[in-house]
Amino acid sequence: MNAIFDIKRFGNLFLKDNKEVIVRSSRMFFICASVYLAQFLIRSLEGDTDMSFRSQWFTTIFMLFVINVPLVSYFWVNDKQKGIYYAMLPASSLEKTISMIINNVVILPLAFFVSLTLLDTLLTLIFSQNGFPGMIFSNNLFSMDRPSILILCLLGFLYSQSFLIFFNLCFKNHNKGLKSISMVIAIHILLMIICAVILKKVYVGIDDVDININSIADISSLALTLMYSYLGGVTLLMWVLTGIRIKRIQYR
Repeated sequence: MNAIFDIKRFGNLFLKDNKEVIVRSSRMFFICASVYLAQFLIRSLEGDTDMSFRSQWFTTIFMLFVINVPLVSYFWVNDKQKGIYYAMLPASSLEKTISMIINNVVILPLAFFVSLTLLDTLLTLIFSQNGFPGMIFSNNLFSMDRPSILILCLLGFLYSQSFLIFFNLCFKNHNKGLKSISMVIAIHILLMIICAVILKKVYVGIDDVDININSIADISSLALTLMYSYLGGVTLLMWVLTGIRIKRIQYR
């Protein structure tokens, strides 16, 4: 049996992990769905359930859920007592890392996304006064006509999740969620300052440069490529660091 990765061993770990994280995240699942339900009912009484309201609240509630998923589903991994049970599982660090990433990035967000979409559709069918205006995907925010926006949103989601998954393993249970989110915010503020300084140097004297339509398109394409590369590269780096952290957790 391969000591690093064995498909049967990974499958057993993933199924076990999946059952447990669904139970741990179920309370947050229902809280977020209830908040969306309550807000929809309040707005429906006011006769204001248009597509703009739906898409904004859908996005807000969904992001609230996915931000908290790593902090809830694997809250106990580095706990001094409960974490020992996780460390003793018959699986390698790589298998634990992949299972953790799939559950946090794919399974739980997708389950909530589908559930919230069904809830939104049902509520709209029941309470819409002017007929069914369409599913949430008919809004321009989710339009496939702008694939670059969708790709950026997806990469941004993976990017943010990767930081939260990693920092969830770095802090102990006391105020772990607050510390993790605060660290992510601090890092992003620092990166924004660095980017602002770089952009200022790049575009200094821009008024003196003769820029045509083609050069603007080239600059936009380059900027988009750099953004894709940055988000994807950092996400992969954080996943690697997560695997290293799982391997080196000390329960003392």
